[in-house]
Amino acid sequence: MRWWTSQIISLLTKRGILADQKIDSEKVRSAKQEKTKNSYHNTLMLLQQYRTIVWMMECFPETIAEELELGVPISMAVCVEVSKKSFAGAVVPYQFPFLQMGLFLLVLFGMEVVLSVWMVRRQKKQSLVEQIRAQS
Repeated sequence: MRWWTSQIISLLTKRGILADQKIDSEKVRSAKQEKTKNSYHNTLMLLQQYRTIVWMMECFPETIAEELELGVPISMAVCVEVSKKSFAGAVVPYQFPFLQMGLFLLVLFGMEVVLSVWMVRRQKKQSLVEQIRAQS
């Protein structure tokens, strides 16, 4: 098979037009193809309508605000009902992961300190002339 033929097949597979032959299960292959095709189509439609969406947001901000004021409470009510049905009748509230975020920030800050100390020590070993030469 020629190079360009394989490229075309790869492109059509990525867009969900052709099924991915690397997946053994027919059921999984068709589900993946359908999902990929829908994702590509939705992205394409969003990009095609981008100018219209921006124009509407600039020209009719009050209308969009009214729709959001009505749509957000409705979507929240729907989410509560879906949560009740999905989790055996219990509404599962959102809980911000304070512990995980705290640990993440602590590790991030620790790495920043270690790297700063390492850079300062490394620069102290070189003279100013060597540092300028290294940057050139």
